[in-house]
Amino acid sequence: MSRYRAFGLNREPFAAEPDLAMMAPALGQTDALARLRQAALSRAGLALVTGEPGIGKTTVRLALGRDLRVEPSLLIAELTDPAAWRTDITFLRAATSAFGITASGRTMLELTTELQKSLGALIEEDIWPLLIVDDAQRLTSSQVDLVRSLLGPDERAPRLSVLLFGEPEIEERINRRQALARQLAMRHTLNPLNASDAAGLVQFRLRVAGAEDDVEIFTPEALAQLVERSGGNPRALLTLAAATVDLAASTRQTSIDRETAQAALRRDAIGGSADAPATGHGKR
Repeated sequence: MSRYRAFGLNREPFAAEPDLAMMAPALGQTDALARLRQAALSRAGLALVTGEPGIGKTTVRLALGRDLRVEPSLLIAELTDPAAWRTDITFLRAATSAFGITASGRTMLELTTELQKSLGALIEEDIWPLLIVDDAQRLTSSQVDLVRSLLGPDERAPRLSVLLFGEPEIEERINRRQALARQLAMRHTLNPLNASDAAGLVQFRLRVAGAEDDVEIFTPEALAQLVERSGGNPRALLTLAAATVDLAASTRQTSIDRETAQAALRRDAIGGSADAPATGHGKR
């Protein structure tokens, strides 16, 4: 954190972990949130958000959960750790537990029956169950089939809503299952940020972190360098921005110009080579 104080900041602006306070308005994410809220509130069956790693799926999921938890007619269950549901049994147990349902079943059939019965009782009380799954590309083939089973056979009257967030291959697997594909009421692909939204993301985070409105930490030329190298991927962009600040702080600069950005992009610690795309860690 000390390296940011030289820039007048009071908190880390480019942390790897998602932070809703740092979620800048961007067209693709704003549109995804609006469509997902509508899908959940209209009690649609299956909704899908796909995108490459680092594109912002987890941030959208977190924002959606925040927005929907104030809806008294929804009961939300979230599965966010694939390590906790490696098998079909553990997937069903994780879903049951996430809904706050106590199940005693030991077999697949017993667990499925208990879960469906409990969800049916919720619907009778006018409470709609909503299952959100992150890293959905990690679902096994049989778990994808379990999702179809939980949704039920009639796409016009699903037994719950399921929102899947995952990399593009999950959509391909859904499309290969006609019965499940018919349940797909909404799909949205998160694409790389355009140049304006990408630059806006960096500037927004700097302002949240305490930068004064009249202080220019990145010159427009320096920021354009980072945006271009990142390809509009938020995770890559923020990793580049953090590394550039590190370099500037090590030379006691209080403003980052084009030359500093170029020097940072050449460092092996960022991209491996001057021509390699930047990558980062953490989910966004």
